[in-house]
Amino acid sequence: MGNPGPTGFGGVLRKSDGSWILGYFGNLDSTHLITLIKEEEDLTYYEHASIILEIRQLLRRDWEVEIHHILREGNT
Repeated sequence: MGNPGPTGFGGVLRKSDGSWILGYFGNLDSTHLITLIKEEEDLTYYEHASIILEIRQLLRRDWEVEIHHILREGNT
């Protein structure tokens, strides 16, 4: 398969009724992105810092959230 190119990330946040709250996407190492979202690491020099900060704020709300990493091979 070789190098298939840059790794993309994206996600959708929806209310329990399925209505849209927020969508986001970009290019970054996906496992690193999950770490950046879950941990309070300094984001001063990250291109997508504003999106990551917004995701962190949403995760602090009183609701159940699951974050999953899906391998490229399983995301078809």
